[in-house]
Amino acid sequence: PLARGLTAAIVARHLEAGRARQAAADHYLEAGRTAHSSYQVRLAKRYFRRAVKLLPENDARCFEAFEALEAICRVQGVRRERKRHLLAIRALARDSGKARWATVALMRTARFEVDIGHLARALTAAQRAEYLAKVADLRVDQAQAQALIAEILRDLGDMQGALAAIDRALTASAHTDVSARQRAEVLRAK
Repeated sequence: PLARGLTAAIVARHLEAGRARQAAADHYLEAGRTAHSSYQVRLAKRYFRRAVKLLPENDARCFEAFEALEAICRVQGVRRERKRHLLAIRALARDSGKARWATVALMRTARFEVDIGHLARALTAAQRAEYLAKVADLRVDQAQAQALIAEILRDLGDMQGALAAIDRALTASAHTDVSARQRAEVLRAK
């Protein structure tokens, strides 16, 4: 099939020219995913931006695009653009009412606050993410939030709190939903 991988962008351009905005956005997302997974950051940003431009403002597919754009901006160190994408993620999570999206938005916010050195705000966001993941029974997100809390507490100098958070993360990561890689990251953090 022609519309797989990076060639999906070619199909998307033709669909966009033919005013098939939804189908074009889907193909741009496909091309963006492929470019992002193969570390072609400039192409990934371009395709995700085009997908966002074509999709309605509160479309669920925008969440994936903004999440990828925020991750790319984090790696590139583009703070202002990253914050703009983070605000879009938070708005979509708030409007959707989905616990998974809210947890992701809170964890991304916490990571952003850590990166700019606001550890107290990061801790608050990570704790809220942990609570929400626990209530919604999102084991993977709960383990990630607890590992992030441990990292933040360690940076704040609270070693006992960090060890307690890591122990909670190890307990949560023992669940079958959590991948071996994520469990290894928790163990490495300890």
